[in-house]
Amino acid sequence: MFRNQSFSRKVLFISLSYTISLGVLLVFLVQGMSDKLSFTQMERNGNEYQRQLQMVRDSMLKHGMLSGLILRGDTRKQEERDRVAQDVENALKGLKQVDEKLGKVLQFTAESLAKRNRENRNVATLKRDWDGLRGEIASLPLAPVLEKHTKLLNHIKIMETHAGDQSNLILYPDLDSFM
Repeated sequence: MFRNQSFSRKVLFISLSYTISLGVLLVFLVQGMSDKLSFTQMERNGNEYQRQLQMVRDSMLKHGMLSGLILRGDTRKQEERDRVAQDVENALKGLKQVDEKLGKVLQFTAESLAKRNRENRNVATLKRDWDGLRGEIASLPLAPVLEKHTKLLNHIKIMETHAGDQSNLILYPDLDSFM
């Protein structure tokens, strides 16, 4: 069939087959690059969310440590604890902004959190629990204060795990079940 064709038709056929092959190859190349870009963007989103969570966690940890010292009698740390409490507030405001920007993308919705047995592990609950602690810290003894700080830190850890799971930072989402 190919032998009976004219030279110009043979060249046209070869050119078309070469062009189609290049077109298919180009489609696969663009699709692969697009997938990698999407994957990378999710990682960047997860990093941004987790950086803000880390700021909250670090300030919260320092606040708990200072609260423990104050309740053990070191009243000189009161002013520093007040400053650190403001750092927690600022970090929580930053987390709220990041959550408004990336919360849906990273599946921090009530439905998505419930699917992973992480109900109420969101910014609003974290802020509510922090406000509760701040409001009653002056009237609580040492053990409940440290217990409430630990609860807040565990809340943050679960949020960090969720952000990692949803953003390609943790490629095996059930990894946390082995810890």
